[in-house]
Amino acid sequence: MQRRPLIASHSQLKAILDKAVVHTDKLAALDPTFRLPAMIRPQLDFISQFLKENRVPAAEERARVNIGVLAVRNFDDTDPEYANWLKALNYAFKNWEQLSKT
Repeated sequence: MQRRPLIASHSQLKAILDKAVVHTDKLAALDPTFRLPAMIRPQLDFISQFLKENRVPAAEERARVNIGVLAVRNFDDTDPEYANWLKALNYAFKNWEQLSKT
């Protein structure tokens, strides 16, 4: 049985993106020496640009986002909900055209 993606629309993308931004900022505030939030936050901002501009990312732009890999390697065991958000955002960004515009 195929699982339904966590993000199927622009509105779902924005909702998960907002949660991920808040959580990433909390992680950064808890430990300023923790480098991962500093790697993840710019990618979340980058994804957000496309929503704001209502623009489809080009292939080279999609290649710049690797938060799914970072999630699997660093948060799957310790923070699974956050990891799922990041993986879903990564997948949605790579498959932008499949998202509903609602």
